[in-house]
Amino acid sequence: LQEALSRYEGTIEGFAAAFPYENIDSDRFRAYAKTVFLASSVLRSGVESIAWAPRVSAAERRAFEAAARIERHDEYAVRDKTDDGRLEPAAPTADYFPLRYVEPERSDTLLGLDLSRLRELRDAVATGRTFATRTMEMWYGTEASLLFVPVYPATAKNGGGPIGVLTFRMSIAAAIDAIIVAFEPIPQGIDLYVIDDAAPAG
Repeated sequence: LQEALSRYEGTIEGFAAAFPYENIDSDRFRAYAKTVFLASSVLRSGVESIAWAPRVSAAERRAFEAAARIERHDEYAVRDKTDDGRLEPAAPTADYFPLRYVEPERSDTLLGLDLSRLRELRDAVATGRTFATRTMEMWYGTEASLLFVPVYPATAKNGGGPIGVLTFRMSIAAAIDAIIVAFEPIPQGIDLYVIDDAAPAG
């Protein structure tokens, strides 16, 4: 399991290394996502969706929102989700990581949602490493995990931090099931619990 999941992580990080962040727009992102979905067959269960959340400073926010509205022809805005599930304009902060592009995009995709409040995203930004959330309920579809991979300029990681975070939605449970199925014969009548020993206490 550990070896297979490590290969998954390496594959995901390879996708991120090939991300064409310069002059990215909706068409370029859609083409990039198609290549990821085709190549993700190595993950067996596949990647359910992929999103780009660029780093936006407080000073850049208004211009960022205006550019997104022009491209999308809608009322795109950087937003937070409240405890009761509503969306509202994001509160002022130093940096935002709003969902700018998501593929496949749905009518209920939460474009503009600021992901910076998620601990795992902050950990990814702080360390430059891939971090995954626990399996949790999503806005739509079945439960899944989000994998955050920070993206740095080609000049390599510097003190300025990542320019954004690629977010991969995938089912860790389905991936583990696919690995178990590869074992012959498949054990019967056994409950399997996979514990993340790197998770915070509790």
